[in-house]
Amino acid sequence: MKTQRTCTLLALVATSLISNKAFAQDKPDTIPALKNEIGVSVIPYILLTNSNSDKQTPMAHVFYKRRLKENLYGRLSLVLNNGSVTDEFNTYSSIRVQSNTNAYLESGYYEGRNYLQYMAGMEGRWGRKNIQQFAGMDLGYAYYKSETKTETHTLVSPSGVVNDSTVAYYKHTTNAVALNPFYGLILGFSKHFFMTAQVGLNLQFISRSSEKIVDTRNLPYATGNIANFDLRLGGVANHISVCYRF
Repeated sequence: MKTQRTCTLLALVATSLISNKAFAQDKPDTIPALKNEIGVSVIPYILLTNSNSDKQTPMAHVFYKRRLKENLYGRLSLVLNNGSVTDEFNTYSSIRVQSNTNAYLESGYYEGRNYLQYMAGMEGRWGRKNIQQFAGMDLGYAYYKSETKTETHTLVSPSGVVNDSTVAYYKHTTNAVALNPFYGLILGFSKHFFMTAQVGLNLQFISRSSEKIVDTRNLPYATGNIANFDLRLGGVANHISVCYRF
């Protein structure tokens, strides 16, 4: 009797183990979804080889995206813009003659600091696994300081002394708010690596305040606040990027 009970108990245990194993095999494997993406645009590095590139192009563009739903992503971007590099506007230069013995060169000079533009937005995606499309909207903000100078470079003078002097010097503070509607493509290479190409509009509302340090020209010059709306087909809204998903 004990032997029969033991066999029955072992049979029940074996049946239970076999059933649990079969159920585990029928249950699909669960793979953790990769919800985070980081990327960097390769366009600024290509433009580094072109000395004639637009001085308003970005020097660096990096971004982070987070999947909120199956086809909805939140995104944050950071752009270092090259529009503030030190530059001389030689087109402003001119020769002026005051008398038969006095002539000088007047030139405009621009100096600024590289500035960061911050952007945040949403994008929706659709399409196949390795080839997808996306579209959405970013909101951006940038803060930037710069200086402008007008200098005279004396070529001939009655005293024979040749020198330089600053006739106008202004400091500027710029705030910009941007609205960037965009459309793009995603090309996947593997589970983790892919590329994106994006085009869009960079709609900017710019407010600049100017402070006069010195101006001896007695010419009208706008100080205080100046606001304008700028439409640019390029810049921070467009990029080709190498990305990593994790």
